Amino acid sequence: MQLWKELQSKGYKGTYQSLARLLRPLRQSSPPRPKIAKKTTSKAEETTVNPHSPRQIAWLFVRPPEKLDEKQVTYLKVLHERSQELQQVYTLAQDFWRIVSEKKKTDLKSWLDLAKKSGSMDFRQFAFGLERDYSAVEAALTYSWSNGPVEGHNNRLKMIKRQMYGRAGFDLLRLRVLYS
Repeated sequence: MQLWKELQSKGYKGTYQSLARLLRPLRQSSPPRPKIAKKTTSKAEETTVNPHSPRQIAWLFVRPPEKLDEKQVTYLKVLHERSQELQQVYTLAQDFWRIVSEKKKTDLKSWLDLAKKSGSMDFRQFAFGLERDYSAVEAALTYSWSNGPVEGHNNRLKMIKRQMYGRAGFDLLRLRVLYS
């Protein structure tokens, strides 16, 4: 109700029921709030851990464990206790991150086999996608070259072109590209 009132104050014209209908699938798909016991002697005092968004959880899964604070470690422990599949996804994500950051192409093949056998459909699809383009992935782990600078120049040129759309011809575009 509070969200609906806030949206109305910002110009939302829809009804509360239409907003609730749109948000219902999001609420149903989010995991329930896990409960963890405080470090007290009384079991009656329990606290809930604030749920994280899928993006925040994905970020926790790829961050090195030594860079996590106590709350994040606790939240990950609760997630691992609740779901064996999440524990497997966490392990796969950490292993892949280690392979890429340390450029260990020798471990890639075994990781792909594990990911293809995992219970996570997303990891299986990711592994099959990497396998389809295995030579490029292997080259990325072997060589230190990057096409990042080239992509940066392409992005800059496209931005200039989009800014000038419909305003001038090729001559002015050429001058702007050469000037910058």
